[in-house]
Amino acid sequence: MKEPVSVSIVVPTYNQAEVLKGLLASLEALQAHRPFEVLIVDDASVDHTREVVETWLRRGLPFGQRYLRLEKNSGPGGARNAGARAAAGDIVAFTDSDCRVDPHWLEHLVRGIHRDKNVIGAGGHVLPAAQVTPYARYMYLHRVLDPPPNLQYLVTCNCAIVRECFLEVGGFPEDLPMPGGEDIELSIQLWKRGGRFAFVPDALIHHEHRDTLRSFVRTWRNYGYGTGLATHRTLDSSELAGRPSENPNYWSIEYVLPLPRGRRVIWGAFKYHLAECRGHRFGPRRTLETLSLWAIERLAYGRGWRQGQQAAQRQKCR
Repeated sequence: MKEPVSVSIVVPTYNQAEVLKGLLASLEALQAHRPFEVLIVDDASVDHTREVVETWLRRGLPFGQRYLRLEKNSGPGGARNAGARAAAGDIVAFTDSDCRVDPHWLEHLVRGIHRDKNVIGAGGHVLPAAQVTPYARYMYLHRVLDPPPNLQYLVTCNCAIVRECFLEVGGFPEDLPMPGGEDIELSIQLWKRGGRFAFVPDALIHHEHRDTLRSFVRTWRNYGYGTGLATHRTLDSSELAGRPSENPNYWSIEYVLPLPRGRRVIWGAFKYHLAECRGHRFGPRRTLETLSLWAIERLAYGRGWRQGQQAAQRQKCR
């Protein structure tokens, strides 16, 4: 008699058939001490994703494998929610089709949840699959896809959450068509119910950054929009203003704010990043690359943030 599934790994995918092959190969090498399953949620892809997954399903691997195809494109939040609702495990782990998991990733991630009774979610460390582009180097330098130091949110390409808690808050918001911000809103909802998160640096994911300058700008604009929308429709006025509070479920906006206005603040931020480049002993070319991408990132994120804030205000006025 088979043991019941303990953890369900949910992978949303949309038109990334070739990239998905790498993730599926890495999942085959997982070494876990508990029964797990993998659910591939096809968000109505129009490429050959179905063929790739069905070929993989026929390999007869020693863990559960399921393929869910959505009838219409629902966005990353909707696809993950569909997978979580169908999951058999008490814990749902999330990663993306453009990632590669370390063989011990799942075991480390789940152990992080069992550290403390208040911990209902855990996130790990995200490394670039290859630092061959300025954009990959930049994302790794700033650990963009790792949980923040105050551990108030998780990042969906590398996290696990207690399924019951996930479903109680309704999962990810489904009105964000592009990735960015859905993990922030879910984390806020869980945090305000008393849930806490753990960072497990040994839970490693390797993420492919196939960016161009145009896609880099689009990505950060999406991050800004989703985060601006999520915070302005879930946080109260004191949290949005960043005022200190003794409320244990107070959610600090510090690590998601765009760059505040003002020459002195901007100059201070520039000097901080310049000092960081010097601390890493970057040469002139690498320093210029890093500072240029930082400026582009902040402009794109700030623009998206303002658009998300405006969208939240329109929703409140309905």
